[in-house]
Amino acid sequence: MSMQRWRRCARRRSAWMPPGRHWTYGFGRRDSMREGWREVRLGEVCTLHYGKALPAKSRVHGVVPVAGSSGAFDSHDSANVGTAQSIVVGRKGTAGSVTWFDQAVWVTDTAYWAEAKGVEMPFLHLLLGSVDLPSYTAQTGVPGLNRERVYSIPVAIPSRPERLRIVNLIASADDALHAALCEENRALAMLSSLRADHFAPMLTGEQSFASHLALIKKTIPIVSDRAYRIIGVLNRGRGLLDRGTKLGGDTSYEKLNVIESEQLVYSRLKAFEGAVTVTPADMESAFASAEFPAFAIGGTVSPDWLRELTRSPQLWELMASRSKGMGGRRERLKPDDFLSLPLTPPDLVEQHRVMETIRRVSATADAAHATAEALRTLRSNLLTVLLSGEHEIPESYDHLLNLAEEGAAA
Repeated sequence: MSMQRWRRCARRRSAWMPPGRHWTYGFGRRDSMREGWREVRLGEVCTLHYGKALPAKSRVHGVVPVAGSSGAFDSHDSANVGTAQSIVVGRKGTAGSVTWFDQAVWVTDTAYWAEAKGVEMPFLHLLLGSVDLPSYTAQTGVPGLNRERVYSIPVAIPSRPERLRIVNLIASADDALHAALCEENRALAMLSSLRADHFAPMLTGEQSFASHLALIKKTIPIVSDRAYRIIGVLNRGRGLLDRGTKLGGDTSYEKLNVIESEQLVYSRLKAFEGAVTVTPADMESAFASAEFPAFAIGGTVSPDWLRELTRSPQLWELMASRSKGMGGRRERLKPDDFLSLPLTPPDLVEQHRVMETIRRVSATADAAHATAEALRTLRSNLLTVLLSGEHEIPESYDHLLNLAEEGAAA
């Protein structure tokens, strides 16, 4: 249907539609739209302009971001966007992405820049982010976002005072989310510093892992009709990989290593990637191939402290340096070579003290992460409700907004 025909149909419908009733064109009626709201097509409040290619050799380093469908990736000394604030919409590549800039930018040919018509730029940014633009991406030929499809999307537009309230409320939610993310990042940075400061010096000295660990040679022969819970080890000290339960007849192994709780286990083949961990205290017995040697932990080191040590990049580097083979994925770390790595731990009292500190900081990071995830969900749900036009914004929201602004000012 052409735009002119659509508008003629709209006028005919409005002639007989009772006052206070609204129509979602092509999608059926919406009877619960509040007074002061109107339904339009996105193209009535937004124009998407093509960006322009800017080869690297033509860029002049400056303060203007160069942005494509995935956001900013370089800088330039001038902009090609005709607005003081910029909304960049992915056209190719990350098609349908929406990125906000508080300044003019140079938008490349993989993206559009959005111009608001009759609404404020911050409100348009929320509107574009709420309509799931990636779902309107063409899937035939070269995937991309077609402007005409975007222009046809029905949206609800409130009065200007209501738009400003919505923008301010979402901005408050964004501020809270930003604060939670900053708290998480601070805790993670502190955790990284704690680990580096404490564990790096431990991987030196005259003692070695052989002073504190003992290789376990506990294996069982494979029985074809017996089920075995098979495990592996994730890289970068991330713990165990549960490979599920398999029948002996479904494996190529003749025998398996028995892996039990509070043992150090590593992958001989992936040692250069830091595939090492200490099994949990509550783990039930499991099985692994001969590529996963297991070690009993002596009384001089705490399993929790040693598990934390396996998350140390310095240990991963040592393991990589002792791996031998033809290079890359053919390298292996033999148990004797692993046991020869230097390790001079502090006494148990100091190990427990360090672990208490690490647990506290980890708990702070986990709590901040959980808060951030909850705020992301809250923001998404809040935006959906606020832009539906079906619910009145309670005055209590304004009160909360004032409190948030006062808290930020303090």
